[in-house]
This record gives sequence, structure tokens and C-alpha cells, in this order.
Amino acid sequence: MTIPLFIILVGINLWLAYKKQYSKVITIITLVAILIFMAGAGPDYATENRSMDYINYERRYNNIENVGLGYNIQFGYTIIQKIGSFLGLNFFWFRFVVSAICLLALYFLVIRKYTYNANFVLSFYLLYPMIIDSEQLRNFIAMTIVLSSISLLGKSSSVYKVIYFGMIGIAGTFHTAFLFYLPLMFVTNKKSSRFAKCVAVFSLLLMVIMLINNNHLPFSEFIIETVNDRRVTRYLSSSTTLGFIMPLALTISSIILVFWAKMISDREIDIYQSTVLSNSSSNKSVVRMTYENRFVNLVFWINLLSSFFFPFFIITLQFYRLPRNLLLLNIVSYAIVINKLNKDSLHRIFFIGSVIFSMILWLFIDLVVTTSADRVLIPFFLNNYFLN
Repeated sequence: MTIPLFIILVGINLWLAYKKQYSKVITIITLVAILIFMAGAGPDYATENRSMDYINYERRYNNIENVGLGYNIQFGYTIIQKIGSFLGLNFFWFRFVVSAICLLALYFLVIRKYTYNANFVLSFYLLYPMIIDSEQLRNFIAMTIVLSSISLLGKSSSVYKVIYFGMIGIAGTFHTAFLFYLPLMFVTNKKSSRFAKCVAVFSLLLMVIMLINNNHLPFSEFIIETVNDRRVTRYLSSSTTLGFIMPLALTISSIILVFWAKMISDREIDIYQSTVLSNSSSNKSVVRMTYENRFVNLVFWINLLSSFFFPFFIITLQFYRLPRNLLLLNIVSYAIVINKLNKDSLHRIFFIGSVIFSMILWLFIDLVVTTSADRVLIPFFLNNYFLN
């Protein structure tokens, strides 16, 4: 039942989005279905030979009463586990409740906040991000916190930058890797960002240097001796061969698509502002278009600044999760701009087709090539606790 329901929901949401006929009923049904897909994934297929994420999370949760808050730096996750245990929830229902809260936060604070085209966003979230988020609970929670705070980066006051800093700190208490999102503080939603461009150039140069240096960071031995931390030593002592090419290609493809969205949005608002009449309804339209354009620009510069992660791909492929967490923002920006294109135009069809291809490529490389399909992808659809 999982596969037919999945195909029907993706098809209906994508068709509604294409026809610009948005349905609240379908949106609610889709959100409930996503929760069932995610919460039902894991318990019936988590084994030593398949996905270990569910098993490891469950073991830690069942032992949470014996763990102090200072057990590790990721005490935020420890706190909510203790709350779940105090409420008498077993791990399955704890995960269900946490997933539901995160989904609602993402819908209201990210998707609905920036676009009316929720059906488009949900159709593409179903295609790939949903499967990954169901596996990596701590990452899902931290990602929700980060994406919900992205709007703060569009504010001009430094107070909002400080709040964003605090939100990233909170996300880091669930997953320390999310502290790498701190440089996003320097992003603006202007049409040009010299800082992001400089970071992109520096990252590419550093990658070239690392490739010449046998896939290692320059002065890595000095850093290891100075810091003398086991985790830092493990990361800086490791390296990939050519495995980094796949996540690099995926991330660059996302940047290109968001740049395409930015060009559409910039062109549309320039045309509209030059021809709009000075009546109140038009002024309201300009305000909304400006709001959307500022968001699309913000998402592009965030993506370009995420090139900061490129050199880390060479050290370990785990870092590709950082730009991958931005996919939902990208999808929202795509949803905004397809409404600016003529419904049956070739440009619109080609753009949507490119987004579909990109998302399927993420799915294939991440859950078929990098991770064997029989470990996560196939069990996700064939062994759902609620539907199979």
C-alpha cells in the first residue's frame, strides 16, 4: 500500500502545482501521509544488516535514564529524550511525536511562510528528503531549527544575526555538525553578495590545493597536534578518493537550479515594477513579489556560501549532508518562481522537469549508489509499520 499511496500523492500534488490549483485538503492529507511514511519507517526493517540508525537511536533512548545531561555536547537531544521517557513514551511514539512537531514547524515556518504553492513543495519533499529525514532523527530536528531561523538572515538589524547565532547553537546541541552553518550569518538577501562569491572562489582553490596535497588539508598535522582532539584527529586524518565528486556534482546542480530561479525572479520583478499602475491592489502585489524575490535571492546566496563545505567533502562524505539539508529551501524557491512563468510555456515545463531530474538524481546517488538500495530505500516502501 505504501508505493501506490506514494505515487498517487506525488502525482496529485505535482499536477495541482502545475495547474496552479492548490488544495488545502490534499495538503493536509499529504502531511498526514508523510508523517505515517516517516514514523512507520524503521521498526520493521531495522536490523544489523540493514539500517542501523533506528536501532542505535532506540538503544540510546532506552538507556536515557542512566545518562546525565553532561554526557556529551549534544545535550539538547538528551533533554528531549528524557522528556519523552518521563511522559512514558516508548521510542516508537517518541519518534512519532518529534517527527510530527518538526513537520508542522517546517510547514508553517518555512513552506507556508514563503509560498502559496505548498503542493509543489510537498511533492518534491516526498520524492527524496522525506526518506532521509525518516532515518536521521537528530539531523531532522537540527535541520528544522536551522531552516526555521533562515528568515532571520533577511533582517538588516544585527539583533537578528545574534538570534540566528543562538538558534544555530541550539541546533548544535542536537547535532554538532550544524555549527558549520554559523558562517551563514554573513549572508544577505541582496542581489549581489561579494562575501559569498569570495567564499566560493576560496573553496574551489582550497579543493585544488587539497587534491594536490594527496586529498588532505594543508597543515593538517599541525592542526592535529595543536588541537589534540580525537574527533578532529579522525576527520583530518581521513580522506576520500574520488567519492567526493558525486556529492559535489549534486550540490553544484542545486546551486545552478537556484541561480536559475533567481534569474526568473529578478527578471519578473524588474518587469512588473516598471509597468505596474499605482493602485492599491497593484501595490500589494509589488510588496508580495518583493518579499518573494528577497527570499529567492537569500536562498541563492545561502547555496553559494554552502560551497564552504566543498573541501570537507574530500575529507569525509558525511559533510555532504550539510548542503543536502538546504534542499527544502531550494524547493520552496522553485515553487515561488514556477508561478511566475506562463502555465503551459516550454520554459516552465523545462524548469519543472529539471527539478524532477535533480531530485531523482539525489535519490539515486544517495540511496542506490552511495547506500545500497536494500538497506534503506526498498525497506522504506516495503516494510512500513502502518501500511504494510
